[in-house]
Amino acid sequence: MVGFPPFDLVCDIVELCGDDRVTFTACSLVSSTWRRASQHTLFSSVFVTPTNSARNTTAFRTLLETREDLAHPIRRLNIGIGDVQRADMCTHVHLPVLLALLQKLPNLTSLHIDALHVVSWPQAIPLPSSPRLKLHALYLHRTDFEEVDFPWQSLSHLLGIFHFVELLETYHLTRTRCPRVASIPPFHLPRISSLKFDCSQHQLGEQLWEFVQADQVLAVDLTAFEHTYGEFFQEYQNVLRAFPGIKHLKLAHPDPHDGTMLEPVLDLQHCRNIESIQYNITLPRRPKQVGLHEFYPSALPNAG
Repeated sequence: MVGFPPFDLVCDIVELCGDDRVTFTACSLVSSTWRRASQHTLFSSVFVTPTNSARNTTAFRTLLETREDLAHPIRRLNIGIGDVQRADMCTHVHLPVLLALLQKLPNLTSLHIDALHVVSWPQAIPLPSSPRLKLHALYLHRTDFEEVDFPWQSLSHLLGIFHFVELLETYHLTRTRCPRVASIPPFHLPRISSLKFDCSQHQLGEQLWEFVQADQVLAVDLTAFEHTYGEFFQEYQNVLRAFPGIKHLKLAHPDPHDGTMLEPVLDLQHCRNIESIQYNITLPRRPKQVGLHEFYPSALPNAG
């Protein structure tokens, strides 16, 4: 009688199938061991398209409650509108429903929210106590956030359901003013190691320090797309003041269209732990390559 290979070897064989779902289906029919290995790869990444009634998200959570074997393989969860042409649809993310869903995914490492509208935590529902959710990465792209009486209010509520996020990446975020009067202030400050965002997000850097443990942020990646260098430089200085524990700084700016050049000195008096600075800028044509030290001779705290 021919025996079956060990489970780890079966998993390696199944992973060689790539994204071939037909082959996954064939593998799952070999035996219970092969089915479990196929599910481990097939359900490692899941995409959910929510509705304003939260029906799809709730249905997915119900499925995970009845099939725990499908919940454990999920490492990456994408919640959003997959069709770019439908990105202007006002589809809501209900935070209590999202929290209940994430609590069913013990091995989740990354969450991607794309082209949705995040609603503030409702007053009628008790706030989560002692959040335990941890993520390697939280991606917020083309997302709109509701605010009632302070900027980026629903963003603070979204971050509040997490205990730790290694990387928070935001791109093209917007905010919508809500006419309601009553609101809930930030109820939990998560620990975030790295931030990546662009300057076009309405002073997001100035607000984030109120929503996270600012002294725990160790790396910042700041990009300017449509700002003049003066606006970018001001945003950059605001970020340095907000996150004094920064060790690694990465800045990027396109060719300055307003004709301005770089400021003479970086002000790092609020950041004494800086270990590295990476600066990417598209400079006008110059007779020689220009290095960072030529623009910022006193950039580092220990520089002469």
